[in-house]
Amino acid sequence: MSTDVIRTDQLAIEEFQNKLDMFQEAAEANSGGVHGMTPFNLQRIKVPSGEGRFWQVQALDKIHATEQLDGIIVMWRDTRVYWPKSQNDPSLDSKVPPACSSTDAIVGVGEPGGSCVPTGTNKEPCPFAKYHSDQKGGSGQACKAVRQLFLMRPDEEDSLLPDLICLPPTSVRPCIDYFNALTVRSQPSYAVVTRMGLEKRQNPAKKDYSVVAFTKLRDCTRPDLAKANAIRALLGRFGRAVILDPDAPKEQEG
Repeated sequence: MSTDVIRTDQLAIEEFQNKLDMFQEAAEANSGGVHGMTPFNLQRIKVPSGEGRFWQVQALDKIHATEQLDGIIVMWRDTRVYWPKSQNDPSLDSKVPPACSSTDAIVGVGEPGGSCVPTGTNKEPCPFAKYHSDQKGGSGQACKAVRQLFLMRPDEEDSLLPDLICLPPTSVRPCIDYFNALTVRSQPSYAVVTRMGLEKRQNPAKKDYSVVAFTKLRDCTRPDLAKANAIRALLGRFGRAVILDPDAPKEQEG
């Protein structure tokens, strides 16, 4: 690597750090610091439902549609959400919070609450986390597994907070497989630029739905990696407390 490239990279890293310092100063003045910020400061990008084949991404002045999302997955976590059958009516307000939720997919808080999965003291999982517990009579789980991805997009250089994407149950397995492929190559998700496309699938009822397809585009540059690590450190102050999105999918489409 030439001296010029190293110097250019270093300048980019220093510029980003200056922006981050300014962001933290603004957060201190406007929200009492990053501890006073809520997870709803993160922009949500929804996985299209039904036959949707385009991501709807909010820009400063408009929403634009794109077939692919490129970015760095700086952090992720598995969660669970449960709505009783009485709240699963699509005619109801989509903002109704779940009756029970888990920020680690292990322990649920709410009604019924308790262990989501078998543990040393509890050999049985929550009945709503079992397959075939789907309240509509399907083979899925009444308590939905939702993987949250925190995505830093390179085309959003002015934003120092990542976007939040909630993967529905049908897209969790492709994400796990992709992460496993990175692991065997000793590459963490925050060290590569990932492309997320949308693939058409059809469930046994002949209903179309979209599944997220993951592809590695390239390794991160030195500035990319420095930015990713800085944002990871910032998210570490409140990322684990992200409130479960009330817009998380209530349906398991596969």
